[in-house]
Amino acid sequence: SFLIMWEFNSCNKKSANKAGFTLIEMLVVLSIFSFIAVSLFVKNSSFNSNVTLTNLAYEVALSIRQAQVYGLSVRNFDTGAGQSFAVGYGVNFDADNNVDYIFYADSNEDGYYDPPNELVETFSLRRGNILEKFCATESISGVDRCSDTGEISKLDISFKRPNPDAIIRTDLLGYSYRRATIFLVSPEGKSRMIVVRDSGQISIEQPQPIQ
Repeated sequence: SFLIMWEFNSCNKKSANKAGFTLIEMLVVLSIFSFIAVSLFVKNSSFNSNVTLTNLAYEVALSIRQAQVYGLSVRNFDTGAGQSFAVGYGVNFDADNNVDYIFYADSNEDGYYDPPNELVETFSLRRGNILEKFCATESISGVDRCSDTGEISKLDISFKRPNPDAIIRTDLLGYSYRRATIFLVSPEGKSRMIVVRDSGQISIEQPQPIQ
């Protein structure tokens, strides 16, 4: 009977040893779970950043589209000397301010934002996203004039009825432009472009990587 009891206890000890985890096995499992959790967190953060930046680009594009709609419709604006229904509307970007842009009424019809009387609304970028730069492409030569090179410091895109075309102006006088491009960048370095052509077409694009 003693032999039987000894064999029974031995079997129980072996079963208990087989059922548990060793310290090394536990550490390996915890390491795997930690790696998976960190990977999912990084991917989720990157995904959220891309979504936020894309949505922001669409909001900027929508502001430009709103200027186009207002410019083509009979929308009144108080010029200070009375109500006017014939003004154009536009959006202004300034290289000295990389977090805000201006929605304005072009009451003097010069194609530029003239503060403060033409201000309609100020829009702000958020969550660390900024206006990286903006460029205007010359109509004839196709040369890009950009804010990051110091060639231009202001960009105005306006619309005035009955023409749906975009009026593109910069502080570099004496040039006509066929395209304006606004570059947004996230804190993680992701980029989106809002492209406005002189035909009035507005699109969202992703910058091509430099080869």
